[in-house]
Amino acid sequence: MPQQNRIVIAGLNVAASPHPEGIYQRMLAAAADVELEIWGPVYGKITKPRKRPNEDILVGRVLTWTPIKEDTKWLNRAKEDVASDEDLADLNIPDEVEPNYRSFRYGFDITRHRLIVEIENEFGEKFGITRAEKFFRKLFSREILGFDFPEVSVTVIPREDALDKIYLLRLTKLEIHIERPNPEDLLDDEARILERLATQNAKSYHQILTKAAGEVSLEPDETTKTLARVASKNGYVRGRGRDSETETVDISTKSHPKIEVLDLGDAGFSISKFLSKLGVF
Repeated sequence: MPQQNRIVIAGLNVAASPHPEGIYQRMLAAAADVELEIWGPVYGKITKPRKRPNEDILVGRVLTWTPIKEDTKWLNRAKEDVASDEDLADLNIPDEVEPNYRSFRYGFDITRHRLIVEIENEFGEKFGITRAEKFFRKLFSREILGFDFPEVSVTVIPREDALDKIYLLRLTKLEIHIERPNPEDLLDDEARILERLATQNAKSYHQILTKAAGEVSLEPDETTKTLARVASKNGYVRGRGRDSETETVDISTKSHPKIEVLDLGDAGFSISKFLSKLGVF
């Protein structure tokens, strides 16, 4: 397969609550080799994380493939019909070999609990950030890791202007959802919001504002905007309203992920160049 001279990267915020020292490394190690259905017939797993020397960074790969199922019908293209037992008599595929293999690198900043993943590799193969979010959320769930591990939220890191796009609408509805973040990530006013969640033993927070009849638009105040800032990186914000063309539109921070294109140049891929993008998220 021909290679292209670029890869595309997006980011996820991974927050464990509580998060004792070493929890993220233990989570990734425990999740390695767990095989999950991602979508349709496609399955995936992560490789065991490797810690970078002298850095609080873990690296690995997301592997995807399509399992061969013994009870699946095979096509004889020459006959344009189902393959017979005779057609398949010489077929011998080892159990550990699977088709449609693809590989996407990931890097995890332990200190900032940010994960970057290739959403398009150098072969032009794609692993969408929404699928990556669902995959890692399931992988880090207690259903998979067990109840010895804390609850973990996984959210897409949005573009810096994602909230601005929402506020430009003549808003009729504003939805804010917060998954309880880690306290060290927050500014003073944001930390007060986290404290409210913690003192109420709340895992998440959900608020919906709807425009009053006769008003032109919602006008979020500073408290609501603070909630939205927290939610944009630890959940999502969704707005509905009219744009400058008077069309009714829905905008969500989840649908505007932060994306970085990494030019590989003549030298090709290097892990250091890939990990340099971690600081951007």
